[in-house]
Amino acid sequence: MTERRPDHIITRPEILGILKRIFENRSLLSIKLEQHPQPCNSTILGIDSRKGLLLIDDLFPAPPVDPERNTPLHIFTRLNGICVNFSCVLKAAGQSQNHRQYQLALPNRVHYHQRRRHYRIPLGWTAAGLHWQAGKNATNAILTDISASGIGARIENSLGMDLESEHVLEPCTLTIPGFMQMDLALRVRSVRSNLPERNVYFGAEFIRLDHHQQKLLQQLMPHLDREACQIRTQAPQPGQRGSLG
Repeated sequence: MTERRPDHIITRPEILGILKRIFENRSLLSIKLEQHPQPCNSTILGIDSRKGLLLIDDLFPAPPVDPERNTPLHIFTRLNGICVNFSCVLKAAGQSQNHRQYQLALPNRVHYHQRRRHYRIPLGWTAAGLHWQAGKNATNAILTDISASGIGARIENSLGMDLESEHVLEPCTLTIPGFMQMDLALRVRSVRSNLPERNVYFGAEFIRLDHHQQKLLQQLMPHLDREACQIRTQAPQPGQRGSLG
C-alpha cells in the first residue's frame, strides 16, 4: 500500500478542520478556472459538512463567462503562512444580498504544506496543559496544539526562562480534560518569545513512548479533531451572508 504523503490530507475530519480554520482566519482564496487564465479572488462564506458543500463569495475579478455546473475550480490560499491548495467542483450558483455566491463540493484531498509527519490539531477550545519539574522549579504550560508526534505550548509571563532547543523535559504530565492524562517525556525542538505578551512558545516531540502510549495518542487524535470541528461548527460564524436556495 502506498503511504500517504505528509502534506496530503485525505480524511474528512482533517479536511473539514483545515477548511474551517481557513474560514475562521478569513483567508483570501486565489481561484483558477481551466478556461480563464487570470486567477480570481474569493473567500469562504460557510461550510455544510452534512451536505458536503463549501460556500464561497463572488469571484473578483469576475470571469468573462460565469462558470457552469461541474466546472473544476483549483483553489490556493495560506493558513498561518503555510500554503494550502485543493480542487473543488462547482455544484450551484446563486444570488444573496446582491452578491453572487457559489456552492462547491467539498474536496477529497487537501495539500497542506506544513512539512510535518502528522496533522496538528489546535487545542484553543480546551484547557489542555503540561506540567513538569526542573530541579526545585515546577513549570506549567498551556497546550496550543497536538499531533501523534508532538505538541505546541505556551508558557505565560516567563520571558528569560531557561528553555532551549534539544532540552529534554522529563517527567511531564500532559492533561487534556475529559480525554486523557499521561506521564511522558518531551524533547524541545523550537523556542520563541513574544515580548509584548511576555510569553514563551515552544514545540516539542514525544520521545521514548511505549507501545501503549503510542496507541493511545493515535486513537486520541480523531476524537480531538471531531470535538474541535463540532465546537467550531456550533460557534457563531462571522462573515456568512446567507445560503443558496
